[in-house]
Amino acid sequence: MRELSDKNFGIAIAYLIPGFVVLWGASYLSPTISGWLGPGGSGGEPTIGAFLYVLLGSLAAGLMVSALRWATIDTLHHRTGVKPPSLDFSKLQEKLDAFVLVVEAYYRFYQYYSNMAVAILIAGACRLDALGNLGSFRVWMTSLVAEAVLLAGSRDALIRYYDRAKTLLGERRSETAAYDD
Repeated sequence: MRELSDKNFGIAIAYLIPGFVVLWGASYLSPTISGWLGPGGSGGEPTIGAFLYVLLGSLAAGLMVSALRWATIDTLHHRTGVKPPSLDFSKLQEKLDAFVLVVEAYYRFYQYYSNMAVAILIAGACRLDALGNLGSFRVWMTSLVAEAVLLAGSRDALIRYYDRAKTLLGERRSETAAYDD
C-alpha cells in the first residue's frame, strides 16, 4: 500500500476528512451509517466492507460538501472583497511544478478550512435533529468559534493562493488591453 504523500494528503484534508465529519453527523440519523462507523462484524471487529463504505461515503460526502462550499463560501469571499485573479494559463506548462506546489500549499488548505466549516454545520444539524432539542450553550459557542476560525482561515488561505498563483503565472491580458497598445 502506498504511503500518504503530499498529493493524496491534500485530497484527504480537502475531501475525506470533511466528508467523514458529515458521515459522523449522519450516523445519528441513520442506523446503517452508524453500523459502518461502529465495531462491525459479529465478533465486534471492524470489517473491510465497513471500511470501504466509510471511505467511499466520506469521499462522496466530501465532494458534496465541496459543491456546497463553492455555492456559499466561495461566493461569500468573492462578494466581500477577495477577487480571483484572471490567471495567464499560457505560462502553466513551464511552471507546472511550482503551480502544483502553490495548490498543495495554499488551495488545499483553503478547501479544508471552508469544507470543514460546511461539514460542521451539516453534522451539527444532524446531531441536533437526533437530539430533538437545541443542545447546550457550550456546544453552540464552541461551534460558533470553530466556524469563525475556519472561515477566517479559509479567507486567508484563499487570498494567499490567489496572490501566489498571480505572482507565478501573472494575469491574463484582457481582450480590450490588447487593442490599447
